[in-house]
Amino acid sequence: VYQQANDGFAEKYLDMLRAGGTKHHSELLAPFGLNGACSGATGRQWVIRRDGTMNTLAGIGSVELGPGDTISIETPGGGGYGSRDD
Repeated sequence: VYQQANDGFAEKYLDMLRAGGTKHHSELLAPFGLNGACSGATGRQWVIRRDGTMNTLAGIGSVELGPGDTISIETPGGGGYGSRDD
């Protein structure tokens, strides 16, 4: 499937596999679509501080939270199937 993807996809995909798989490297590529479909959205996460400021978090890491701080997580979306014209 990756042979028919956008430029650079194969290199990112193979680099990701060499780095240890897909679980910890979602920032390398979005969930791919099949049969001409668009990719899904990547996941993201951030801290919303008590004062309203927002700090984006990496896919792997740690953060100190204070009273009133919250973590927001958007899970990845799946890639589609088939072209939009079908």
